[in-house]
Amino acid sequence: DIKNGENISKSLEKTECFSSLALDMIKVGETSANLEGMLFDTADVYDQRVQAKVDRFVSLVEPIIIVLMGLVVAGMLLSVYLPIFNIIRVAG
Repeated sequence: DIKNGENISKSLEKTECFSSLALDMIKVGETSANLEGMLFDTADVYDQRVQAKVDRFVSLVEPIIIVLMGLVVAGMLLSVYLPIFNIIRVAG
């Protein structure tokens, strides 16, 4: 399609792989003769979105990992102290 002189935005719209925001930004870049700048801006928008999702994921996973580590430590303490308490109880 692009080989036949069609706009990049129209060709990308047919693929249905890009959001309307990206397509709109590409259209603006084509009409303003600043396609390269708009593509960089589009990439920046998606970078920010990905970073926000990663930050949200980390903020959700972090407490879960801390709780799991606490359970592991508690299990290790129990495995050490329970036999000691049993020995004291039997010997006492």
